[in-house]
Amino acid sequence: MNKPRLLDLFCGAGGCSEGYRRAGFEPYGIDIVKQPHYPFPILIMDALEALDRLIKGEGLTFSNGETLYLKDFAAIHASPPCQGYSSSMNHHTTKDYPLLIVIVRNKLQKTGKVWVIENVRSLRSIPKEHRLNGIILCGTAFGLHIQRHRWFEASIPLMSPSCQHSISVLNPYRSLSRKRDGISGTSDKKWIHEMGVDWMVGKEATEAIPPAYTEYIGKYLMQHVLPRE
Repeated sequence: MNKPRLLDLFCGAGGCSEGYRRAGFEPYGIDIVKQPHYPFPILIMDALEALDRLIKGEGLTFSNGETLYLKDFAAIHASPPCQGYSSSMNHHTTKDYPLLIVIVRNKLQKTGKVWVIENVRSLRSIPKEHRLNGIILCGTAFGLHIQRHRWFEASIPLMSPSCQHSISVLNPYRSLSRKRDGISGTSDKKWIHEMGVDWMVGKEATEAIPPAYTEYIGKYLMQHVLPRE
């Protein structure tokens, strides 16, 4: 039996995609920025434009030559830019970051597919009435020496495993000026290995989501996309 396909919007270098692969999906990525180390078929274009085209019934042609339509995907994951939602952002910054979660959610709901949205924990810019129920995942819940709390909202119920903050954690930033929470610094190589993203380099890994997170989420998705016996 062919593996169900999953579309990963705003895919970056593929941390989330790899987790879904481990859960049994066949990932396809879309990102507006070239991602030379993304390990699966990818299309470089605006993710919202791509989603609109799929909803209209148009196809998308990926780097492996396949042209796929909305019906070809069993599930969709989206990781909209997180900077505008982060509590760590300077309130006086002059850079204008897009706030896309509500827009993305509305489009995903139109697809009729099982979907997941991932973003930072704080979500300070989303009014409470615009939030749906979600869960927080932490690397320590999966035995990783990484906290990296991330929020996941889905069209299906999810359960959240407990953090294990007694586990010592690594800091991806080697610069002492960016050292946070008393977390000791670490080498790029050690961080990449602990994250489980050995194909990534430099900034790709410091911005990535550990595949363990979406492997966990993907097992819930599988229960809803596989044919019932």
